[in-house]
Amino acid sequence: MLAAAIPEYEDFDESFIGQGSSNKRCIMYILVNTSVKLSAGKIAAQVGHAVQKTTQRCLGTQKWVHYIQGNMPKVVLKVPSEELFVAILDQTKQIKKSYVVDEGRTQCLPGTVTAIGYDPLFDKEIPQCIKQLKLL
Repeated sequence: MLAAAIPEYEDFDESFIGQGSSNKRCIMYILVNTSVKLSAGKIAAQVGHAVQKTTQRCLGTQKWVHYIQGNMPKVVLKVPSEELFVAILDQTKQIKKSYVVDEGRTQCLPGTVTAIGYDPLFDKEIPQCIKQLKLL
């Protein structure tokens, strides 16, 4: 019902500006620190922060154009321990990323790293340590 109704709204078509098809697949990966117990809503907010921060940094780059034209795929993965998170960060130092550090107002301590958003990556750039993680 909803899918049938929304095309009638004036702003519907604007949701797809710039999208198309790119011959190079480019994906944004967001890693969530699941060693911290957070509600589903809090996790959604932290993933949103990671996407927003990554978007702000990548706007205007050629890779960002490929990402938009490829319909902006995002993959959210869980990292079950801080030790594993540090190991992944050590292995991905050369890849730009956005760190989401919580202010500690609701569900976790101030300074808790809740999520990290990686700049969009082409298939050949995806490190094995990210490929091995499970979907959230």
